[in-house]
Amino acid sequence: MLLADYLARLGLAHLQGEPPSATVLQQLHRAHVATVPYETVDLVLGRPPALEGRASAERVAAGRGGYC
Repeated sequence: MLLADYLARLGLAHLQGEPPSATVLQQLHRAHVATVPYETVDLVLGRPPALEGRASAERVAAGRGGYC
């Protein structure tokens, strides 16, 4: 479900089930950079986001931004 939500957020739901390839990776990378902003507000408020991979993916799939 998380993968489907992430791909939908990126506008790439049609890639669900596609085998990995350089072309798919390129599409994912471009869509992520164009769609997911970095967020720093939580840091300023003293609430650093979880950095664990699944927590980050869930945050992005839910419509929030990424964290660098």
